[in-house]
Amino acid sequence: MIGIAANTPHMVFSDVQRAVNVEMVSIVDAVAEEAKKKGLKKLLLLGTKTTMTMPFYKEALKERGFEVIVPNENEIEEINRILFEEFVFGDFNSKPYLLDLIEKYTNEQDIEGVILGCTELPLAIKPEDVSAEVLDTAEIHVRALIEKALR
Repeated sequence: MIGIAANTPHMVFSDVQRAVNVEMVSIVDAVAEEAKKKGLKKLLLLGTKTTMTMPFYKEALKERGFEVIVPNENEIEEINRILFEEFVFGDFNSKPYLLDLIEKYTNEQDIEGVILGCTELPLAIKPEDVSAEVLDTAEIHVRALIEKALR
């Protein structure tokens, strides 16, 4: 069994899956199943610029019936900067910016859940920090891998 333990590299998940003869567990599929279990329909996708702007994540979720919202262009640039210039170095000073952003989308766009679509995001953002349901993709993916391995 193979799991790509990060969100952005899932843009090549289908290519890798076609090239190997081993079962793969997709982080995107695992997140979709978790959101479905929780009854969520409208989701905010946060992550790297690639994850937020490329279609691989959004389209896979839309195909499963979810409405996916991504931040605006300026917010995407700032989130990407925070991830690569701060969070990867253990600097979480911009956490308030992200919490305010999530609350803004919760209040203005009626999102029900936020996908922490970068494995660094859960280091700073916890479920108790925001009013939307938090989908920690790393945790969800690991659970899906374990469940699959135990079957």
